[in-house]
This record gives sequence, C-alpha cells and structure tokens, in this order.
Amino acid sequence: MAVDVIMPKLGLTMEEGTLVRWLKSPGDSIRAGEALFEVETDKVTLEVEATTTGILYEIVAGEGATVPVGAVVARLRSTDGEAKADDLPALAENRSQAHRITLEGDHPGCHVPQAQSVAAAPLSPSKAEQDDKVPVSWRARRVAKRHDIDADSLFPGRGPGGRVVEKDILEAVTSRSVTENGRGLKLTAVGRLGKKQKPESYTSMQFSSLSVEIIADALLDLKRRLGGYVRDRSGVRLAFDDILIKIAASALQAYPGMNAVWFDEQVHLNSEIKIGLTIATDKGMATMVLRAPAQMTLSQIAAERARLATEASQGLLAVEDTLDAALHIANLGMFGVDRYQPTVIPPQSCILAVGAIKERPVGFDGELMLKPTVHLTLTYDQRVIDSFTAAAFLRHVTMLIEQPCTMLL
Repeated sequence: MAVDVIMPKLGLTMEEGTLVRWLKSPGDSIRAGEALFEVETDKVTLEVEATTTGILYEIVAGEGATVPVGAVVARLRSTDGEAKADDLPALAENRSQAHRITLEGDHPGCHVPQAQSVAAAPLSPSKAEQDDKVPVSWRARRVAKRHDIDADSLFPGRGPGGRVVEKDILEAVTSRSVTENGRGLKLTAVGRLGKKQKPESYTSMQFSSLSVEIIADALLDLKRRLGGYVRDRSGVRLAFDDILIKIAASALQAYPGMNAVWFDEQVHLNSEIKIGLTIATDKGMATMVLRAPAQMTLSQIAAERARLATEASQGLLAVEDTLDAALHIANLGMFGVDRYQPTVIPPQSCILAVGAIKERPVGFDGELMLKPTVHLTLTYDQRVIDSFTAAAFLRHVTMLIEQPCTMLL
C-alpha cells in the first residue's frame, strides 16, 4: 500500500517549509517514529519523523525545495517485511534519480521521473505497537518527556490509527505555555463590542501604530560607559538591542497589560515577561525569545542574546526559544532605516520598531540644534491592547531611554 508523506504543520503560522536534508534514501527501510527529513520553517529547523513503517519508495521534493503545508514530499511502500526481490529494480531506479529532482510546473513541491509501480503488502503493527496501550512514536515520547507532557493523554494523535506523533506534543507545549503562563481576562460590554468589531484573521486585522522621536544622548552615553564592563563580564559586545530589551522589560513591569496575547478567542496575560528579538541571519530573518529579562543584568542579557543569535544563524533554535513573547523588538537602525511600521504576527500582540540613531535638528532649551535622536514605532493588536495603554507604555519607554538611571528606582 502506497502512503504519502506530507509536509506537516509545525507551528500556528506555518504555511510552508523548506526541505533542508533527507535523512533516508529511496530503498531504505523506515520504521514509524524514525527521523525521515529535516525541514526549516520561518522560525526553527526540525526533524520530521515517519508515521508509517515501510520502505521509502519515491522522493517527490528534493533538498532545498520549499513546499506548502499538506503537499506530498515523498511516498512510502508500507510493508510488514523486507522489500521483495521484484521491488529492487524500481527502488534502485528511484535511488539513482533521487539527486536529479527539479522544480516543474505549478506543483507545490518537486517532480521525480515516474518509476514503475510497486505492489504493497498490508501493514502489520509491530510487536511494540501491539504491546503499547497507547501508540506513541519514540520521538514524541522523547519530546514529551523533555517538556513534562503526558503523551498518552493526547491520544488519538495525528498519526495513523491515532498514533501520537511529535507535532501533537509541540502543539501541546504551545497551548500549555499560553494557558498556564497566563490568565484569561473577562471583557466588559464595551470591550466585547470592540473585540467583535475586529476581524478574526490577521490578514485583515486593523492594527494601530504610535511613533515617537527620542533624544538618544543618554542611551549612547550608557552604551559607551558600560560597554567595557559588559564585555569583561560576558565575553560579548554590548549592543543597543541589549539595552532596549532591558528597558522594554522594565516598561512591561510597569504596564503588565502590554504583556498579553490573543489565544482561544480571549486575551491572556502572561505571568512571565518574555521579549522577542528579530535579527538578520545568512538564512534570512529569525526571531528568538529571551526569557525573564527583567531579572537579568545587562551582561546576562548580552550573553543570552549572543547565544540565541548564534543558534538562530545555524538554524538550531529550540522550539521553546521562539514561543510566548507578547512584545517583539525589531531594530533596523544598523541599515540606516529612520522609521518603519512592522507587522504584528499572531499570537504576539505588539512589536517595537527601532530606527537608526542619527543627528537631527531638534528644539532644545529654546534653541534649534543637532542632537542624536531615534524613532520608535509601536504597532499593536487592538484586540489585546487599547491605545491609551500603548501610549502610556511608549511614554514610559521614552522616559527610560532619555533617563536610563530611573530603572534603578
């Protein structure tokens, strides 16, 4: 029996994935739960496991192909034994052509020259599967153990026969992170009306933005004074992003209503402050999340930011290092961008865009002079955050940038 292997949905916002590497070749025997290929999403690179025991018969999408969720990437021949002798020529042909896959037409994946059909033997459950009360793949059990998830409770899963697979565990981790690390808010009548007036899909949501221009003398002075100290303590260079993360964490403590996400048709307040940071890597944009920055020193923030950035550039970020941040920071100042309005991607509720620090004419003490200034733009989801709270939060951030010593009060 031929079984299609499809591109799985590995995140709430994932629409497509890029096949990084095949871990098996045509003709290889596969056991359910074995890692089959690596896929890169917009956030992380993960191994995808086979959900069926059999033989890899045909690779449809080659390495480097970008494939929509649900598209076929390979085909297995399910079997209860080894390949029959009659099957070997077809499998050998597929193996020899596995490296000659090219994109063709409008097919979402790739095309392989047609191989002869193979008769399939019925799939018989393995002894381990017969002995298990609840069928759970070995990889799902490993991830579940790491995150203290009861894999058996997720039955039936998305695998054949209700088998619990890794993506079931990852969804449970995401759901638990939002529901256990936050609390739902009851809306007032006016609040409910406002929420109903907002479109449900982020493709049609109406977000709001607030912008300010801030004199950055104190920010530059703080970086210059503490740069050497942070380098000695952490071994990494102090970046403006590190200071902004510390400032944003302090502001979230002052305005906890900003530390919320939209989940399961309601607002959830996060009990822990987590801040996302969008960076540029050789593979494109990546987003990582720093946990509990309000309790960290600048040296600790710099070291953690450097660690996550290294893992992001190598495509090795763990799933938990990309989740749960309500507020994200996106700094394009190093590219000379003055100001811009970024997109809020659910479930995050707001993003703070940072422009370049440049000398600009400002009125100061009754005179017009050149001062280093920076533009900040806060874009936020009005289902979660009202404009008064957003404005107060941005004012607090402004105060901390202009007078960073107030974070010590």
